[in-house]
Amino acid sequence: MKTIRTLIVDDEPLARQRLVNLMAKRTDVKLVAECKNGSEAVAAIKTLKPDLLFLDIQMPDMDGFEVIEQIDPKQVPQIIFVTAYDQFALKAFDVHAIDYLLKPYDEERFTEALDIATKQIYLSDNEVFSKKLTHLLNEYHYFEEEGKEGIQYLEIKEKGRKIKISTEHVICFEAYGNYIKVHLSDRNYLYRAALNAIQKQLPLNLYLRIHRSFLINTNYIQHTHYLGNNEYKFQMNNDLQFSSGRTYKENIVKYLNKKDFFDKV
Repeated sequence: MKTIRTLIVDDEPLARQRLVNLMAKRTDVKLVAECKNGSEAVAAIKTLKPDLLFLDIQMPDMDGFEVIEQIDPKQVPQIIFVTAYDQFALKAFDVHAIDYLLKPYDEERFTEALDIATKQIYLSDNEVFSKKLTHLLNEYHYFEEEGKEGIQYLEIKEKGRKIKISTEHVICFEAYGNYIKVHLSDRNYLYRAALNAIQKQLPLNLYLRIHRSFLINTNYIQHTHYLGNNEYKFQMNNDLQFSSGRTYKENIVKYLNKKDFFDKV
């Protein structure tokens, strides 16, 4: 029986170390590399050609699905997705029998996922797996492009308790290191996610990306003013203000030309 060559991809050092520690208890798997972002993962997969991939979904530079899209489907290893909150993805994984670890997970759940993956590696038909993976990616983009209703709430942990926040009440999602700062009318919360990932799960017509760090709820826009140099200022109805990035001008103009609160140049 061959040793399963395994690659770990997660932007959290502690999360990577936990997987390393759990894998160390197994004699049938070998860690070939650790990657802290999507770019490193793409390069490592192409170079090292691992049998198994522990892949985080939300990462700062590109999410787990974007990593997969950079690889030829016939060369993609078996995957155990690692996630804390991606509701749409979890449903797709259930349907397509590609396993996942939902953070926080215990050793028993890790062992179960690893056993499933190793059996697939020993017995899998690469062509069948490639078709399954392509189907999964298409389904993911269906959710992304159609938007459906989007996620209705976020579940945030604070001081040992879970708080549910309706996404309709979020004024702005702001990138904040490895977190998102969730702006409400009366306070802020920190949520562990990447802004690109959360954007894909929200209703397409309700939120507007105006900057690499800002995703705003259009229902809360009170006034918009052109600052010059392809930049705009957004005045929200709770006195928050956000300035746009120059590279976002085209999408901003396309959206705001339809609204009464837009000061045309």
